[in-house]
Amino acid sequence: MLAPQNKEFTVLDSIESTQSAWYDEIDSAIKRSDIIPGDYEYTSATSYGNTGDIEEGASTYVDLAPPRFKIISLDNSYIELEQEIPISFDKAMDGNKLSKMWYIGYKYAPECIGAYRIHTNTDLLQTVNHANYEWFMIQNSVADSVKEKDECYATLDKIRRMDPNVPGVYVDLSAYNSANVPYIIKMKLKVPVSSFLIFYNLKYFAEWMGKICIEIFPTYRNLVIAPVIDPVLDLDKTINYSTTASAAHNIKLRALLDAKPELNLGFYNVNQEMWNFIDTTATAATTPAIDKLKCTVNPGSKATKIQIRTAQYMLQADIYDAIAQRYMTRPLVFPIQEIESKDFTQNLKAANAAASDINEAMTVALKHCDAAFTVFKRDIHSTTCFENPDLEHITFNINGKFYPREDVNTLDDVRSRNLTQDALNTNRSLITQIPKDLHTSIQPYTTYMKFGTGPLQKRYTDGDRSNYMLGLPFADSDDFMGGISTANATVQIQMTGKTKGATGYNNHLSFSQPTMIMTQDCLLKIWSFKSATRKQIEITHETIEQLALTV
Repeated sequence: MLAPQNKEFTVLDSIESTQSAWYDEIDSAIKRSDIIPGDYEYTSATSYGNTGDIEEGASTYVDLAPPRFKIISLDNSYIELEQEIPISFDKAMDGNKLSKMWYIGYKYAPECIGAYRIHTNTDLLQTVNHANYEWFMIQNSVADSVKEKDECYATLDKIRRMDPNVPGVYVDLSAYNSANVPYIIKMKLKVPVSSFLIFYNLKYFAEWMGKICIEIFPTYRNLVIAPVIDPVLDLDKTINYSTTASAAHNIKLRALLDAKPELNLGFYNVNQEMWNFIDTTATAATTPAIDKLKCTVNPGSKATKIQIRTAQYMLQADIYDAIAQRYMTRPLVFPIQEIESKDFTQNLKAANAAASDINEAMTVALKHCDAAFTVFKRDIHSTTCFENPDLEHITFNINGKFYPREDVNTLDDVRSRNLTQDALNTNRSLITQIPKDLHTSIQPYTTYMKFGTGPLQKRYTDGDRSNYMLGLPFADSDDFMGGISTANATVQIQMTGKTKGATGYNNHLSFSQPTMIMTQDCLLKIWSFKSATRKQIEITHETIEQLALTV
C-alpha cells in the first residue's frame, strides 16, 4: 500500500521535472534567508455550500487556496469536524456481564467522511464514492508505533487503557437499564489534509498550483463500537452468569473466550449484530450463552461544525516566482496511488450453512494495479470491519492467469499471510510492520498441544478481529507502475474455493458479497497555469516514458 516508491522519488529522475527536484527547491527555498520571518501561521475557514447542520447524505466544501507567495504545509493542515449521532441499544446494558464502559468512535478519524470529490479550480479532478475502503487500507498500513501517539487512530490497546488521544468517545452505560433508549454522542475530530491519498506525500501546496476545492460527505456509517476491558484484570475476572448467584455458574472471561469462540471483544460497525453480550439468565447451563447485541444509529445524525485550518509559509517573491515559472512549460510530476473497489456478484455464505463451493466473479478495468485486497463483509453495515470467514482452497483467476499459483486457506496458512504482507510491503521490513489489530484478525486463535489429549487445542484471541483482508501482490514494492494493466479493456476476475461449514471458525456468521480493493499507481501532473485544453492539475495513468515524450 504505502510502498517505497511513494516515499523515494528517484524513480522519476528519467524526466527533468521530478519530485526530487521539487523537494530540493522547496526545501532550499524555506531557509531563514528566503522566507518572510515570523510569517508561519495557521488560517481558519468555515466550510461553505451548505448552511447550518450537515445531515447524513449532504455535502459541504473546504478549500486549499493560499494567498500569493504563500505555500500550505499539508502535513500540518487539517479539517476539524464535530458530529452529533443519536444511538440506542436493543438490550439493557446494565445487565451485560462483559463491560459497562464502551468506546464509540472511529478506528481512523477520516472515516467520518463517507465520500468526497476534489476539484481543481472549476474542473473535477477526482471522485471517491467509497472512501471507507481508502481509510481502511491506510489505517492497516500504519504501524502501531505511529498509531500510539496519533490522535487520529484508535486501536484496541489504546481504548482498553482509555487513552484520550482517539477519534471517538468513551461512554459509561452502567445506567442504561432499558432497551432502545436514545442517547446522543458528541465527537470532535481532526482529519489531516494529507490523509486524502492524492495529498498523502505531496507535503506542500502553493498558490501557483491553483485552487483545490474538497467536497466532503460526512457520515456515521463507519462508526465502530467496542467494549473497554482490562486485558489482564478483566480476563482473569470471575463472571457469575446465573440468576441465583450460584458458584456453579462462575467462569473466568479467559476460559469463556475459549469455550465460546463466537465471543468477540473487538470492534464492530454500528448497526451490526455484535456477539459480545453475556447472558445472565442461566439456571442450569455449564457456560453462559453469548447473546447478540446491536447498537443502532437513529435518524438525526449530523455534522454540526466543519472548518479547515491550514499552516502557511510566505516565501520571498523572487524565490516563489522562480519555482512557479519552472512549471509553466512542463508539469510537476508526482507519484500517487488510487484506491478502486468493486463487489463480487454473490453472497458468500449463510449463517450455520453446510460446506459449499465458492464461485464469485466480477468484471473490472485495471490500470497499473500493484496489489489487490479482498475483504469479506458480513452485511451492508460492514464498512470498516471485516472478519476472517475461514475459507479454504482459495484462488483467483485474473484474465486466464491464477493468483496465487497454488490455492490457499484464510486461516492457519503461512502462504496467505505472506501474500498479505507482501501486498502491504511489510515482509521483512526494518521500518514498518503490520499492526497488531490486523495480526489478530488474520489469525484469531493459537493452536497448542495438550499432553494426554489427541486433537490440537485452541486459545482464542482477546484482541481485535475486524481488520481481515486477503492480499494479492502483482508487483514488487520497488516496481512503480508495474503490476497489471488492461489498457482500454476490462478483465474478468473469478474467485473459487470452499467454505468449511460446521467445522469452520465463524460459521455462526453470514457473509455477503466479498469486495476487492485495488491499489493502482498513477501520476499527478501540476502546472502553474490552467490552459483551454487541460486542467491545471491532472491525474494520469501514462507511464513515465510516455509522459517524457510529451513534456
